[in-house]
Amino acid sequence: MRRILGAVGRILIGIFVVYILAAAIFGRTELLALFFGPVDQKSIDFTTLELPATPNTFLACPPEVCAAAADIESPIFAIPVDELRVKFLEMVAALPAITLLASDPVDDQYDIRETSVIFAFPDTMTVRLFENRDGTSTVAIYSRSHYGNDDFGVNERRVRSWLHKLAAEP
Repeated sequence: MRRILGAVGRILIGIFVVYILAAAIFGRTELLALFFGPVDQKSIDFTTLELPATPNTFLACPPEVCAAAADIESPIFAIPVDELRVKFLEMVAALPAITLLASDPVDDQYDIRETSVIFAFPDTMTVRLFENRDGTSTVAIYSRSHYGNDDFGVNERRVRSWLHKLAAEP
């Protein structure tokens, strides 16, 4: 049994070394695209969103906004949407490995990419801010991994963390 574990360990180390060398030659993003295909960066419309069958996504959405069943209902923030926008953009700017891909000021919608540190796996988050009639605001957040079948809860932790930060007092 010990020999088998040793052999498996050497194989895993070999795979990791090959990945590091290939990433150094081709670049991590290009290497992932070579193996898994390019990242599909399509625009998200929350009113027609259909979730994939894979468990590597997480959706927080206000009631009656998203066509897909949300994993959690988005909270109501006791601030106007203008203040929520400032808070959101400041939060995103302070996060590591984040790139703002697109922003639509008319719809108050933002596409953001976060790249994992070691393997450079890209996750995309689409965020849309909403103003409520009573002067409060809310948000829809759709976080998704592009590669693999399971995200080990990364998208859920990210969305919950972002909602917690947005709800925190300044």
